Amino acid sequence: MANFIIKDGVCIIPEGDTKIGYQAFYGCTDLTSIVIPNSVTKIEEDAFYGCTGLTSIEIPDSVTSIERYA
Repeated sequence: MANFIIKDGVCIIPEGDTKIGYQAFYGCTDLTSIVIPNSVTKIEEDAFYGCTGLTSIEIPDSVTSIERYA
């Protein structure tokens, strides 16, 4: 996964990334919203585990695999 920035609780994954990696946002309690581009096809295990502030996520149809505890 490329570098990403969380600003005011919102993270926009860069276009061109193909997956959200293992524990990418693990325990990121400041994260409230995430936008995933159409280039992403996989969300790996524990990607958002412990993100207790996450209230909104946009998952495009391109995502064909979401692993456990994501």
